[in-house]
Amino acid sequence: MIYLKDKILALLIQLPPSMGILEGMNGLRNIIPELDKRFRYAVEVRDSSWF
Repeated sequence: MIYLKDKILALLIQLPPSMGILEGMNGLRNIIPELDKRFRYAVEVRDSSWF
């Protein structure tokens, strides 16, 4: 049997356009230890302060 978890390449963490780099980095520091280690994660940032 094939499970969805076997097909997932990465889970997306999408930050809102209003979240700048300082707020976003603090939030990511808090959430990263809680993430399931079985998966890979991609982060989409949309505020220009990240670039």
